[in-house]
Amino acid sequence: MFCDTSHIIERENAITIQVSEGRDSVDFAIVNAVSKYDIVITQDYGLAAMCLAKGAFVLNQNGKEFTDENIDQMLFFRHENAKFRRSGGKTKGPKKRTEKNNLDFEIKFRQICERAINAKRRMKMLELQRQLSEKEQEIMDNMKVSKPVLWINPNKTDELPENHSFTFQDVLNAEKRLQRFSAYIQFVFSETKKLQGIIESKLIEIPKMQSFIEKYADKPLFGKLLLKCDHELPISGSIKARGGIYEVLKLAEQIAIKHGFIQETDDYSKFADKAFQELFSQYKIAVGSTGNLGLSIGIMAAKLGFQTTVHMSMDAKEWKKQLLREKGVQVIEYESDYSLAVEEGRKQAEKDPMCHFVDDENSIDLFSGYAVGALRLKKQLENYKIPVNQEHPLFVYLPCGVGGGPGGVAFGLKALYKENVHIFFGEPTQSPCMLLGMMTGMHDQISVKDIGLTNRTEADGLAVGRPSKFVGKLMEPILSGCYTVEDEFLFESLKEMVRMEGIFMEPSSHASLFGPIQLLKEGNDYFEKHGLMDRFNQGTHIVWGTGGNMVPKEQREIYLNR
Repeated sequence: MFCDTSHIIERENAITIQVSEGRDSVDFAIVNAVSKYDIVITQDYGLAAMCLAKGAFVLNQNGKEFTDENIDQMLFFRHENAKFRRSGGKTKGPKKRTEKNNLDFEIKFRQICERAINAKRRMKMLELQRQLSEKEQEIMDNMKVSKPVLWINPNKTDELPENHSFTFQDVLNAEKRLQRFSAYIQFVFSETKKLQGIIESKLIEIPKMQSFIEKYADKPLFGKLLLKCDHELPISGSIKARGGIYEVLKLAEQIAIKHGFIQETDDYSKFADKAFQELFSQYKIAVGSTGNLGLSIGIMAAKLGFQTTVHMSMDAKEWKKQLLREKGVQVIEYESDYSLAVEEGRKQAEKDPMCHFVDDENSIDLFSGYAVGALRLKKQLENYKIPVNQEHPLFVYLPCGVGGGPGGVAFGLKALYKENVHIFFGEPTQSPCMLLGMMTGMHDQISVKDIGLTNRTEADGLAVGRPSKFVGKLMEPILSGCYTVEDEFLFESLKEMVRMEGIFMEPSSHASLFGPIQLLKEGNDYFEKHGLMDRFNQGTHIVWGTGGNMVPKEQREIYLNR
């Protein structure tokens, strides 16, 4: 809202911009601020005319739209009325506002909003078409009709980015902190005792699924095919366990040190003491999630004693909401997608100084925890005596939602293996937010809905319309590429994995299995560019399981009988 300094106007959920007092000062401020396809609400015909000239949509407080077709007539009436008043005549003032005026305005305003959104979307797409290469435009056209694609990142380099806010030292610090908490973790979560409180998963061969991939691609896949079993991670059964639990533990450590409850050299099993729980009960933790991050944050935060709220999108599975409620977590549901759940959670947390919001789109702590997985994987490969070098490249395929989990792993692997690791993110054909953001360079400024996609997928953890800009920018020199996969394949792979390997993973995890298929089918350009034509057959392929261990038996049956 615009007003001059002689007025004070405050409204909830609105920003008031004050300008210097003076004739038409507010009008000129609005005209200077307005852009094409913005929406202006005014009853001033002169201002309406200037805003229309800049391509804006304009309507008055009663829902009457000003257009290029009617504005001249409106201005003429204003001129005639002014002449009439100057000659001594009197005109009627505005009528008392009615409920019908409110309803008419709401109906018209909603229509205008939809037209403005569609117009901006068309403008954005026209701009994109001018920026994209011929190959990228072909990929975009296929994405629009939900056809699986493979995009190769032209900005990939052999080294980590320099001068970024996140460094490999953050990963090493996270590993040390998780080690400090291992005594507490194994004390309160008995399933972690075998690994002495370290939250980690197995790395196993899946030779029968290798045959499935070869059959699907109609080409042989040489080298080993391994599964990183983060779908079995202790505590919350997903890749989110490392990052989500790490951020909660770091916050708990900071609070405990601040209040003199602990020092870094102490035995961290003390965190299970009642005094710690009473301390943490004064603090709140909130997060926005489609499911798995919410589980990780909720389970860990509630165990420590934090008041915990998870804002969940419509894509989240009912069993995940119920499990959180059973752990004493407040679950707030939204009839919209992931982005709104995060936005509302962030807004509510900002109002409470005792509330810490876990921001899946921008959190360096989450990212650090995820990246620890790369350190652990390196040790496992060494234990299996699997080399990773120029002659024996490593190919890693990770399902991707907003980007934090796979981005953290990718960063860590790039730091460790540099040019010898090749990382690909897999996304549903209806939710390719990271591919779209990186290919266009627009990151979180473009949504999958901008190209006509629905962002609806059975892969609930991947149902994200806009990617993390923090992750997307960081991935520009790291990521080899992105590919998309249809839901139909996810369920086919799920059933075959259970039948042939006796392993259950939720649908989202199976986006990783489509990576080798796409690379076998369409990856020749990438192989040639990076000198891999003769070395691809000597490589190791790792598909990353991201969730599934906590899926109830009844839900598993639904998936298998689909």
